[in-house]
Amino acid sequence: MMRYFYLLICLGLGWMLTGCQTEASQKMVKTPPAPKARLAAQVDPEFAEKFLAHFKKAELPFSIDTSYTLADTIPADLVIRYVLEAAGAAQLDYFKDYWGDEESRQMTRQGLKDRFIDVSKNAFAVLNFGFGPRLSLHPDYISLVVHFIPTFMEGRYRYSVLLNYQPNGQLVDILPIGQISDYVDMAEWVSAQIKARDEIVVNTQLIHYGEMYNQASDYTEEARQVFALNAQGIFRLDTAQYSAFSGTFVAETQDQRFTVAQVFDEIRVHYAPRAEAPEEELKILKVLADENMLIAERPGHKTALTLHYDAHKATFVCQNEKGEKIAFRRQQN
Repeated sequence: MMRYFYLLICLGLGWMLTGCQTEASQKMVKTPPAPKARLAAQVDPEFAEKFLAHFKKAELPFSIDTSYTLADTIPADLVIRYVLEAAGAAQLDYFKDYWGDEESRQMTRQGLKDRFIDVSKNAFAVLNFGFGPRLSLHPDYISLVVHFIPTFMEGRYRYSVLLNYQPNGQLVDILPIGQISDYVDMAEWVSAQIKARDEIVVNTQLIHYGEMYNQASDYTEEARQVFALNAQGIFRLDTAQYSAFSGTFVAETQDQRFTVAQVFDEIRVHYAPRAEAPEEELKILKVLADENMLIAERPGHKTALTLHYDAHKATFVCQNEKGEKIAFRRQQN
């Protein structure tokens, strides 16, 4: 009798375990797909076939290289649809010089078609857009690197940008990550190390040629910026540090602006007391480089303004002779 009772208990436990396994199996079936599978299922088929398929996946960390060949050329219609028009639809100004008005659009179409520009017209045109890598930064977005070479009069130019798309092909944000620009008096070099979604490091060098300023050597400004791709698909600046005072600085209240230009030991400061007011040049009274401090005077006001920069020259506090203080932050390009 006891043996029979024990057998019933075992059978009951077995039924309970089987029921639990069945319920667990049903729950597993209802579990949503992994982020990569979910993203792939949402990608617009036309966007995937015509544009996305040309980008080869690259592993992180990835360092940007601005060299590429014409073999990477993106067809003109795809450049217009998925880059230039997409940027305009997203109200992103990065490509406005090439697609901002009808005249520039005509020049760009011609440049994409012929790989040629008539520089006498004094206008931009794009000679080549090239496919870069595809990077896995966020499970809900598609991040692509695109290279392009424009021309404007004389010089050497090459740019790379990180484009962040929604799965339907809608462009969300643009981050410049590579640049080679040579001018008569200066050059600008930009490189990037993309280590993770929250660690996109962009390094910039602005080189002023000494011979153009009667100097024996060149003067170089450097900047290091770290960006993160947030949940909204936007590249947000996390930290930044700069070697020079130069930059445009806007008050936290958005109603005042300073523009500071430093080349070698020469520093010029312009100030706009109101958002729409024209800038006026200030007279530099003192530069205390070791203390990250500038003291300047407004013309006709005889009022000294002291700019106290932070250690990384990303922000400063403007203090007048009355002791009133206003914080200013460097404006990003």
